[in-house]
Amino acid sequence: MYIRKLIAIGCAALLMGLTSGCAYKVTGGGWIPSADDPLEKANFGFGANGCEAYKIEDDWVNFKGRFNYHDKTAGVMMLGEPVGIDRCTRFGCKVQDDGYDFGRVCPNGYLVKLEYRSTNPKDRGEGQAIVCAYDNGEGMNATPDWLGIYIAHDDTGPYAGYSNEGYIEGGNIQKHSCYPSEN
Repeated sequence: MYIRKLIAIGCAALLMGLTSGCAYKVTGGGWIPSADDPLEKANFGFGANGCEAYKIEDDWVNFKGRFNYHDKTAGVMMLGEPVGIDRCTRFGCKVQDDGYDFGRVCPNGYLVKLEYRSTNPKDRGEGQAIVCAYDNGEGMNATPDWLGIYIAHDDTGPYAGYSNEGYIEGGNIQKHSCYPSEN
């Protein structure tokens, strides 16, 4: 209980959750419309786990997970690994990444920062992306879950400036508790 209170206090004190080590876990998979053609699909699958993350000097370490994303119509295919996760407030997270200001994004969602590598043989390279995932609940009356992916215009990777977002038309986002007693 004492550790959970310390984590909650630490999370509440962070204003820019992108590099937090707060205890959050979110998974999902499915598809959203392609960024280039809304009649085509952008497929994704991911798991981001910050439950066991901890800080060494100024860096958070021990994030676990994987992010797989294919928007073939736009030529974007990547594999990524989470390096940060946070839960945003109803006002969103204020995100600045290496000098690029994304503004306030992801209100009431989970914000995952990841390092990616392109799996497109025509467009090799590595970079960083920000993913916003909403778990809007389960059941027939729930609003569909939502996913957004954003890459800064000044990113050094092959997909600089790419973004795509939308309601998940096939699949699901699921938030998970890091504490078994809360499941």
